[in-house]
Amino acid sequence: MQIQQSNASLFGAIQNPADAGGIMGLDAPPPDQARPKHADLIRRPPFSDSPSAAGAGGGVNALLSQIMNLLQQLLSAIGGQGNTAQPFFSSAQGSSTGDPHLAFDGTTAAGTQQSRFDSMNDQPDLLDSDSFRGGFQIGTSVTPPGANGVTWNRQAAVTTGFGRTQVSLDNQGHAQVLRNGKSLSLAAGQSMQLGRGETVSRNADGSLVISDDNGSGGQITTTLRGSGQGVDVSVDASAVTLGGDLVRHT
Repeated sequence: MQIQQSNASLFGAIQNPADAGGIMGLDAPPPDQARPKHADLIRRPPFSDSPSAAGAGGGVNALLSQIMNLLQQLLSAIGGQGNTAQPFFSSAQGSSTGDPHLAFDGTTAAGTQQSRFDSMNDQPDLLDSDSFRGGFQIGTSVTPPGANGVTWNRQAAVTTGFGRTQVSLDNQGHAQVLRNGKSLSLAAGQSMQLGRGETVSRNADGSLVISDDNGSGGQITTTLRGSGQGVDVSVDASAVTLGGDLVRHT
């Protein structure tokens, strides 16, 4: 009888360890460490430290925006392939002369574009092109207005090579060639290779001729010439895209 009672007690302990005070040193957990109820598990938010869907979406959008900006910069750097912002001209001529009178005459696949207008203000983007690696831009700055309100081109400059190369002429006849922050001298009758298909020459009369070739058939030749009180600018271009004030004004 004692054996049967002991077995019964042992069997009951296995069925309900909490009632028996535990078996083999495995005590039942105290009330405050009891397993959570099913309802508590449902109410408790899973993965509370994980980012929200909205936050993740915002991060992806920001990353995509950065990628698109980098692609646009790359397309501009390699010559504007795929950039439809500028029209393609089979040939074009532009100028800023006198006090200053501006003119443009270009031929596109859609026909001819022409403009004639006067502007006595600075033209920092007189003409530009995406057809050259590193860009191409002509800019002018004017003198203070005279007694009659007339201005002249005080200086004209051609900037290329991501802004690292600039050739300029002012109305005092001073020519300057900057390459990677270094000033280079250019005497009358001399020519200089500036890299990336660009050459500058100085004529006997002090004028500068800047020739740019993009290696794909596109060319722009810019002449800067002193005209007494100002600097005259004339441009001859072929097989390139063009933008700037001269083109936008059409």
